[in-house]
Amino acid sequence: MPKRTKASTHRPADFDDEDWYIPDWPPSSTSSSSYRDPFLPGWVPGGSCVHSVPADAHWHAIRVTYDAGQRALGTLGTSIGPVIASKLAGQVTFLLDLYSVASWNVAGAHLLRPRTMVEIPPPTTTQGPDVHWLVLPGRGTTAPQALHAALTGAPSSAEERPQPARARQRRTPRAAGPRS
Repeated sequence: MPKRTKASTHRPADFDDEDWYIPDWPPSSTSSSSYRDPFLPGWVPGGSCVHSVPADAHWHAIRVTYDAGQRALGTLGTSIGPVIASKLAGQVTFLLDLYSVASWNVAGAHLLRPRTMVEIPPPTTTQGPDVHWLVLPGRGTTAPQALHAALTGAPSSAEERPQPARARQRRTPRAAGPRS
């Protein structure tokens, strides 16, 4: 059996720290203020500034009070699209797919008119009193029917309506005797 030497044996412990390269993230070739997350839509601003984007350019916007928006978020669960909030302004804005809302008639919830400017925060702003993301884009979309149901407290479809509880029927004992 041939004798093994250290030179012929490859062990990870033999590497120096200089052998490893860990790149900076975001890449150092671009400044961190100009780096864009490739998974976010183009209308989400890069950097650290809030941008104004007109409603109906990329999505429909439904605006409600802050309290109503928080209740709706609790009802909608995880299948929800982008949501922007501002505690200072006391409002929550739900962004829905473009052309998904033909009309909107919910008390206290307003479909923003075309070209109404909506403040869009950078993706890193997820809390605070001013405009921030409650739900970042890319997680899914909010169905208008589900949002309507969450805001009004009504079931969104026939399948989701609670079925009335059926009373348990008591069986009456049969008379003893031969079966026919």
